[in-house]
Parts: sequence; C-alpha cells; structure tokens
Amino acid sequence: MVERIRIHLPKVSMRKDAKAHPFPLQIALQTQEFTQGVVFYFICTDEAAGAFICLPRGHDILEDNLLRAGMRAEEWDSGWKYLEKYKELFKRVVFQNALIIIRSHWDWYANKLAEFIVFAHESTGDPLMKKELTKLRASAKERSYNDSSKKQPKPPYEPPHIDF
Repeated sequence: MVERIRIHLPKVSMRKDAKAHPFPLQIALQTQEFTQGVVFYFICTDEAAGAFICLPRGHDILEDNLLRAGMRAEEWDSGWKYLEKYKELFKRVVFQNALIIIRSHWDWYANKLAEFIVFAHESTGDPLMKKELTKLRASAKERSYNDSSKKQPKPPYEPPHIDF
C-alpha cells in the first residue's frame, strides 16, 4: 500500500489589487522545488553510498549492518554476485529513479493545472468551448492519482533510505 503524504503548497505574497489566483503559481513553485530536491537527494545518496563503501572496512560494516537487520548470509553472497553481474546496468539506476520521480511529479502538476483551469472556467462563467472543457476533464481524470485502477511506474530498484 502506498502511503500518501500531503505537503502544503508554498506561500506566495500577493498584492492587494492582484487579479490572478495564487494556485497556479503555488503548484509551479512546488514542482520546481520538488524537482530540485529530488535531484539533490539522489546526488547526496549516491555520493554518500559511494563514499561509505570506499571507507576502510566499509564493505564489512555494510555487511554486518544488513546481517544484523535480518539479511541471511546466502542472500548477501548472492546479492553481491548479481551486483557484479549487472553492475553496468545498475550504474544508471540512480538517474532512472530521479527521472521516474520527476516525471510522476510533473504529471501531478499537469493534472492540478488542468483541474484549476476547469474550476476557474466553471466558477467564473467564462465560456470555455465544451469540447475543450471535456478534454481537460478527461485529461485530469486520466492523470488522477486517486484512480486506483492506474498503476504508477515502479523503479526497477528501490535505493536504500539514508538519513542525513
């Protein structure tokens, strides 16, 4: 089951005479912040993992920690065997995960923007051509994360969580 986390939109300051709604700017700012955060997170975790394994006894410390956490020795051995066998493919995993997460958030942004456009046109009475309004609704519904029948793409490998 996927845990849903609600992150509040960034606050923006608006002039008193502003006519624009802040929501499109807020979701754009959040998308920009989130994208930068994702890239920075993967840079840090990739660098930290690489630096850790290069420490004296880094490999042994990692093995000890995983075995203490419940991994069996044969799983450790086969894991390293597969890691060596597929290491050329795994070199791109961090980049692929970052792209998958950014793409997922971009879909969220496009969906929220489409929902806002539909809301704005319906609440202001501004006549948006019925065909375009129908397309926007369909697009927003198709991208909706609330649609449990749609499966989100899964990365081929889930990187370990590292607290900084």
